[in-house]
Amino acid sequence: QLHSTRVLQTVSLFSFFSICENYCTLSTKAYYDLKKRNDVRESAKRLRKQFLRYKDAEIVYSLQHKKLMELASEAGAIYRMDGTVLINRDVFDEYLERFREPSTLSSKEGAE
Repeated sequence: QLHSTRVLQTVSLFSFFSICENYCTLSTKAYYDLKKRNDVRESAKRLRKQFLRYKDAEIVYSLQHKKLMELASEAGAIYRMDGTVLINRDVFDEYLERFREPSTLSSKEGAE
Protein backbone atom coordinates (compact mmCIF):
# COMPACT_ATOMS: atom_id res chain seq x y z
CA GLN A 1 0.00 0.00 0.00
CA LEU A 2 2.91 2.36 0.74
CA HIS A 3 4.28 1.68 -2.75
CA SER A 4 0.94 2.42 -4.42
CA THR A 5 0.62 5.66 -2.43
CA ARG A 6 4.08 6.77 -3.59
CA VAL A 7 3.23 5.92 -7.19
CA LEU A 8 -0.01 7.87 -6.92
CA GLN A 9 1.83 10.87 -5.44
CA THR A 10 4.45 10.71 -8.20
CA VAL A 11 1.78 10.51 -10.91
CA SER A 12 -0.11 13.39 -9.30
CA LEU A 13 3.04 15.53 -9.17
CA PHE A 14 3.88 14.65 -12.77
CA SER A 15 0.36 15.64 -13.86
CA PHE A 16 0.59 18.87 -11.89
CA PHE A 17 3.93 19.81 -13.46
CA SER A 18 2.64 18.93 -16.92
CA ILE A 19 -0.35 21.18 -16.45
CA CYS A 20 1.87 23.96 -15.10
CA GLU A 21 4.27 23.62 -18.01
CA ASN A 22 1.44 23.81 -20.54
CA TYR A 23 -0.09 26.80 -18.78
CA CYS A 24 3.25 28.62 -18.61
CA THR A 25 3.88 27.97 -22.30
CA LEU A 26 0.43 29.27 -23.21
CA SER A 27 0.69 32.30 -20.96
CA THR A 28 4.20 33.08 -22.29
CA LYS A 29 2.91 32.93 -25.85
CA ALA A 30 -0.01 35.17 -24.89
CA TYR A 31 2.39 37.59 -23.20
CA TYR A 32 4.53 37.89 -26.29
CA ASP A 33 1.54 38.32 -28.57
CA LEU A 34 1.96 41.97 -29.60
CA LYS A 35 -1.70 42.53 -30.45
CA LYS A 36 -2.79 41.19 -27.07
CA ARG A 37 -0.30 43.44 -25.24
CA ASN A 38 -1.47 46.48 -27.18
CA ASP A 39 -5.10 45.62 -26.41
CA VAL A 40 -4.27 45.37 -22.69
CA ARG A 41 -2.38 48.66 -22.80
CA GLU A 42 -5.29 50.40 -24.53
CA SER A 43 -7.87 49.03 -22.09
CA ALA A 44 -5.70 50.14 -19.15
CA LYS A 45 -5.53 53.59 -20.68
CA ARG A 46 -9.33 53.72 -20.94
CA LEU A 47 -9.75 52.61 -17.33
CA ARG A 48 -7.47 55.24 -15.81
CA LYS A 49 -9.05 58.39 -14.43
CA GLN A 50 -9.35 61.17 -16.98
CA PHE A 51 -9.53 63.87 -14.32
CA LEU A 52 -7.38 64.11 -11.20
CA ARG A 53 -7.76 66.32 -8.16
CA TYR A 54 -4.67 68.45 -7.79
CA LYS A 55 -3.46 66.51 -4.72
CA ASP A 56 -3.60 63.24 -6.69
CA ALA A 57 -1.91 64.92 -9.66
CA GLU A 58 0.95 66.06 -7.40
CA ILE A 59 1.62 62.40 -6.60
CA VAL A 60 1.15 61.07 -10.13
CA TYR A 61 3.40 63.68 -11.75
CA SER A 62 5.85 64.10 -8.82
CA LEU A 63 5.50 67.88 -8.92
CA GLN A 64 5.09 70.46 -6.18
CA HIS A 65 1.70 72.17 -5.96
CA LYS A 66 2.84 75.54 -7.30
CA LYS A 67 4.66 74.08 -10.32
CA LEU A 68 1.83 71.65 -11.10
CA MET A 69 -0.78 74.41 -11.07
CA GLU A 70 1.45 76.66 -13.19
CA LEU A 71 1.98 73.98 -15.84
CA ALA A 72 -1.64 72.80 -15.78
CA SER A 73 -2.81 76.38 -16.21
CA GLU A 74 -0.46 76.90 -19.17
CA ALA A 75 -1.74 73.64 -20.66
CA GLY A 76 -5.37 74.69 -20.25
CA ALA A 77 -6.03 71.48 -18.31
CA ILE A 78 -7.65 72.97 -15.20
CA TYR A 79 -11.35 72.65 -14.45
CA ARG A 80 -12.79 74.50 -11.43
CA MET A 81 -16.20 73.63 -10.01
CA ASP A 82 -17.50 74.80 -6.63
CA GLY A 83 -14.04 74.96 -5.09
CA THR A 84 -12.93 71.64 -6.59
CA VAL A 85 -9.94 71.76 -8.92
CA LEU A 86 -9.60 68.99 -11.49
CA ILE A 87 -6.81 68.44 -14.01
CA ASN A 88 -7.51 66.76 -17.33
CA ARG A 89 -4.77 64.13 -17.70
CA ASP A 90 -4.98 63.84 -21.48
CA VAL A 91 -4.53 67.57 -22.03
CA PHE A 92 -1.80 67.79 -19.38
CA ASP A 93 0.11 64.75 -20.71
CA GLU A 94 0.02 66.18 -24.22
CA TYR A 95 1.38 69.47 -22.91
CA LEU A 96 4.15 67.74 -20.95
CA GLU A 97 5.34 65.95 -24.11
CA ARG A 98 6.57 69.34 -25.36
CA PHE A 99 9.27 69.23 -22.69
CA ARG A 100 10.56 65.75 -23.59
CA GLU A 101 14.19 65.72 -24.62
CA PRO A 102 15.27 63.38 -27.40
CA SER A 103 17.39 60.38 -26.48
CA THR A 104 21.13 60.97 -26.42
CA LEU A 105 21.85 57.24 -26.56
CA SER A 106 21.76 57.00 -30.37
CA SER A 107 24.20 59.91 -30.81
CA LYS A 108 26.70 58.30 -28.39
CA GLU A 109 26.53 54.97 -30.23
CA GLY A 110 27.17 56.67 -33.56
CA ALA A 111 30.30 58.40 -32.18
CA GLU A 112 31.91 55.10 -31.14
